[in-house]
This record gives sequence, C-alpha cells and structure tokens, in this order.
Amino acid sequence: MIIAIFVSFVALLFAFFGSKNKNFKGLEIAFLILTLFSCMRYNYGTDYKSYMNEFYEINRYSINYILDNKAFKDKGWFVIQSFMYPIGWFPFVALISIYCNFIYYKFIKKYVPFHYYWLSFFIYAFTFDMFMLQQSMIRQGLAIALMLSVYILLDDLDFKHKHKLFGALLITAIAISIHKSAAFTVPFTLFKLVPMHWWKFMAIGLISLFFGLFIIKEILEIYLEEILLMEAFESFGSDYGNEEGNDLGVLHLLGCIPIFVSGYYLTIKRTEKGHRFMVAISMIAPMILPLTTILHMISRVALYFSIFYLATIPISYKEIKNKLLRGFLITLLFLFTLYVYRSRFNAESYRKSYAEYHTIFSVL
Repeated sequence: MIIAIFVSFVALLFAFFGSKNKNFKGLEIAFLILTLFSCMRYNYGTDYKSYMNEFYEINRYSINYILDNKAFKDKGWFVIQSFMYPIGWFPFVALISIYCNFIYYKFIKKYVPFHYYWLSFFIYAFTFDMFMLQQSMIRQGLAIALMLSVYILLDDLDFKHKHKLFGALLITAIAISIHKSAAFTVPFTLFKLVPMHWWKFMAIGLISLFFGLFIIKEILEIYLEEILLMEAFESFGSDYGNEEGNDLGVLHLLGCIPIFVSGYYLTIKRTEKGHRFMVAISMIAPMILPLTTILHMISRVALYFSIFYLATIPISYKEIKNKLLRGFLITLLFLFTLYVYRSRFNAESYRKSYAEYHTIFSVL
C-alpha cells in the first residue's frame, strides 16, 4: 500500500509539472512510472494469482478444443492466452499493462487541455476502481481499455473514414469475447447519432432517468434476475449472483456530482463544438448506482463508463465560470477520491491482496 501510494504521488507530481510547461513531458513520464509499476508487479491484487494459474493451465488445451467446449465462457480471452503462452506470463501481463496505459494516455492527450493533465492523471491514479483495481481484474481491465478505444474511433467517425467503423466493430467483438460485460456498453454507441440540438434534452432526460431508477428499483430487480439466468451471462450469476446490493450513503451520492456537471455542460451553447458525445457517455456511470443497491455485480459495468471521467471531468468542470464554485467542486472531488482510495485499501476484501507490493524479480 505504501509503495503504491508513493509511486502514484511521484507520478502525479510529474503530471502536475507537465501541466505547467508544454515543453516538459510530465504526463508521459507519469504514465511511464505507473506502467513500470504495473509491468513489474507480482501477485498484487485479489485475482492476480488465479489469472496466473489459469494461464499456465491453458497449454493443456488446443484452440479448437477451447472454441468447441462450452466450459470456456469467454473464448476470446482463452484463445489470446493460448497464442501468448510461448512468451510467458510476465511478458503477457506487461503487454496488457502497456496497452491499457497507452490507451488512457492517448485519451487524455486527445481530449484534455494540457493545463488539466494533472487532474486527469489524479483521477486515474487515485480512483481505486481505475488503475489500482486493474492490477487485479486483468481481463476486464483489458476489455475496458478496448471499449474506450472503440468510443474514441466512433467519436471521429464520419463518411470519409468508414474504415474506423470496421475497426470499431472488430475491437468491440474482441472486447466482448474477452469479457461479456463489455456488451452492456454497446447500446450507448448510439449516442453518436444524437443531433446537436437534442443534447439539452438528452441531459435533462438522463438526469431524470437517474432519479427515476431509484423509484422503479423493485421492478428492475425482477429484470436483472432474469438477465442473470440467461446462458450468455451464466458466469456472472454464478460468480456474483449471491452478492447483496450496496447500501447508499452520503459518499455514494457525492460520487454522483459529475452527472450534474456533465448535464450542465451539455446544455450550454458554448460547448456545441465540444466533446458532448464523450461527456454524455460518462453520465451513464453514476446512473448505475441505483442498480447496485439491487446487485453489487452491476457496479462492475459502471467501470466501462467511469473511465471516461479521465477526460470528461476536466472538460465539464472547466466550463464552470464561477471560480469559487469550480474550486469547491474540484476540492470535493479530491477529498472524496482520496477518502475512497484509502478506504478501499483498508477494506477486508482488498487489504491482504494489496498490502505488500512484490516484483517479478522476487520469483525470477
């Protein structure tokens, strides 16, 4: 825990100084530090060891056997492991870490004004469900990064670049084959089709839906149970079906503030040529909160949308012209993020797995 916090803080300092001087590659250095931390880790996180053992077992099966056997639920993940088996577990995990961090770095560089690089990097490094949790959930972490790259492609999509549509479809298929939860993000690609003059109504509609989900929670519970009984999501039901929902508290509600700031961003005229597609997608993350009171597993779906916060929080908060209000909201974001970060490290389900940082050199 101490090493993780120290490394993240040092990296944040580089990102901060990079936000002050365009000629200083602070963001690049910051991501390099976290990537090295991630590439060199060993048995860090709750699921690391199980993924490693699974990888060493994959050589027992042929690709044809994997494709034909129903026991392999997410076949793309096992096929990839089978192809990568010759290079070994540690290089395999390192390649995933490099890819994921590269996608997030490119995402920030593409959408965030350089003065706000530090804020984006802070969100990534100190939101436990982002960088730190991905040290454990290796498979879903890869699927999240792939789906983020899909949305980046779609954001640039026009009739002159049809090849990007093909690329987006291919990457989506790969992401779903790796982790079926990625399929939940597909319907929201249709946000790209929303006409410019509809965004104000979209913002009002999404916020209204957010409150409405709390009201119809009991009805949703019935449908969620039916979904988990479907064969495609059978593994979710067996893995997480017995988990109870979350109890809502003040902290959960504070985490929903970005949906209102994003809604504001979508309604003001000066953002007509801004990144409204990305901002609207990020609004889905807090909307999943009412569903987590029914089943905790649903919170894992929110991770596909909260990753957009890396860009959309700086983008939307920047549009708050009242400096006092903007400063207050950013300070609140800082305090909330750090509190949750510390709490998750100390939680019983994470404490032991994240207590000590081991490197691959301890077993090589």
